[in-house]
Amino acid sequence: MNAGLARPVVYLTGSLGDTLAAVPALWTLRRACPDRLLVLLANRQEGRARVGVADILTGSGVADSFVFYRSHEGPGHLLAKWRGRMELALLLRTLRPDPLVYLIRGDRRQPRVRRDLAFFRLVGVRKIIGMRGMPGIPPERRGAPVLLPRQADQYLIRLAAEGILTPPPGEGRFDIALGPSDFAEAEAWRRKLAPDNGRPWVAFGPGSKMPAKVWPASRFAEVGMRLIREFDIQPVVFGGAEDEAVGRQLLEQWGRGYLAAGRLSVRAAAASLTSCRFYVGNDTGTMHLAASAGIPCVAIFSARDYPGLWDPYGPGHTVLRHDPPCARCGLQVCPLPGHPCLAAISVETVWTACREIFKRQHGMAAGAV
Repeated sequence: MNAGLARPVVYLTGSLGDTLAAVPALWTLRRACPDRLLVLLANRQEGRARVGVADILTGSGVADSFVFYRSHEGPGHLLAKWRGRMELALLLRTLRPDPLVYLIRGDRRQPRVRRDLAFFRLVGVRKIIGMRGMPGIPPERRGAPVLLPRQADQYLIRLAAEGILTPPPGEGRFDIALGPSDFAEAEAWRRKLAPDNGRPWVAFGPGSKMPAKVWPASRFAEVGMRLIREFDIQPVVFGGAEDEAVGRQLLEQWGRGYLAAGRLSVRAAAASLTSCRFYVGNDTGTMHLAASAGIPCVAIFSARDYPGLWDPYGPGHTVLRHDPPCARCGLQVCPLPGHPCLAAISVETVWTACREIFKRQHGMAAGAV
């Protein structure tokens, strides 16, 4: 038992990818205080259909309870934002965290971190951990953008700075402890599908809520066709309900496959992903879910964010990224004709990465495929 974690409350915001990035740190905290009640305090974004923390982690055992306050992101909604802050203040006064564990992404600007610190102090939080060791915003420099540690490893670095025993980078526990009910839901969905005739499943993630991250659907179609011709795969399209349309379009072009997007809970989707050989798709929460399910990812990244920061966790993944002069723009929609960072990632590049995974999985000699 860690005497410094008397009444831990973990403060975590965001959606699917943000939550999954925090999983190695959450398991580390669980191990550090197995006999303490571990509370996870998170925001619930109003007006947005987002996967919530409880949807991802309920049943995992990584936390004992979940507490939520309402939040609004982006401009406007000033009154609603103040209401959310008041809810957060009341919750913190009720929970009396000792300590409050601050698991907010590490490249947050320091004025915002100081603002959060002042707010926590104002509402009576005396002990806060997780603020030391945040990299902040790296200084701008010419040439390639600064390579940052993965977000998941940054959280572990910050816990280590507080004296908590943490695993080495890339070796934290990343699964979400799927249980019988998750696999039962996945199996019930699978029983409704047409037979796959023994074909190997390959997961595709062609969507994203952020247009700047979306590789062209026509290129996914070509990669899928090559995999079908070469390896006789059964493609399975994953994602949210917003990805159903592109999923149907791809399945029609492929002439086979299954649509999981929008059909499964997030934990059942993770259970279904364990049946896939690998994932090929955009930098999304679905990519992180595939990594948590233990399958290798061929991850297609735009250059909008820092390299390394959101790479899939664990070994065996292939990250494809091109950094043009406009890299690290931070934009959600690319304003440039042709979307140069993603356009530079060719079908041949993605196909080659997929082919290499098949070779590794089957122990094939180079050139045997």
